[in-house]
Amino acid sequence: MEKEEKIWELLEMCYYGHIDQVKRLVEEGVNVNAIGDNGMSPLDAAKEGENNEIVDYLLSVGAEEKLDSLD
Repeated sequence: MEKEEKIWELLEMCYYGHIDQVKRLVEEGVNVNAIGDNGMSPLDAAKEGENNEIVDYLLSVGAEEKLDSLD
């Protein structure tokens, strides 16, 4: 459960623009490519919240962009 709670916390911090908390969670080892129960990654949450500083940070620490299917 604790791991899922940390992922949810990371998603919230990315969405609401709390860069210091995002960095802390990443330093604690929370996976920047984790997908929450809502189907969003931290990068998705930061983009939806229009938090470009967090988007840039996540990309710099290995967050991967999702590619839409071309089917």
